Amino acid sequence: MIDAAWEELTRVYRSQAVEALSEGLAALRERELATKDLQEFRTMVHRLRGTGASFGFPWLTEACAEMDQRAAALLSEKRLPDASMVEGWTRTLETLVSRLHEARLQDPEAGPS
Repeated sequence: MIDAAWEELTRVYRSQAVEALSEGLAALRERELATKDLQEFRTMVHRLRGTGASFGFPWLTEACAEMDQRAAALLSEKRLPDASMVEGWTRTLETLVSRLHEARLQDPEAGPS
């Protein structure tokens, strides 16, 4: 019973992580980041950094840790990311979404996300 509950919790987490990353991607693609946007982005990657490995996605934690650290440094320096950094973050988020979808496809009981 615990295994089934854990599997369901992991599926829900994976779905929520995809949603959060997709929203982050949309924000990066739609506009230039302002300080408020950078803080929201940092909050999102910080949360995923803290939870990814707990749900079996250590690569999610690692990637989000790097983005979290860079965003935190920029905020402390009162700077915004340049275009190349935003482009790099966009590629990273695209990869993370893809990997989470692949993880769902490898889970035969995952159902639609």
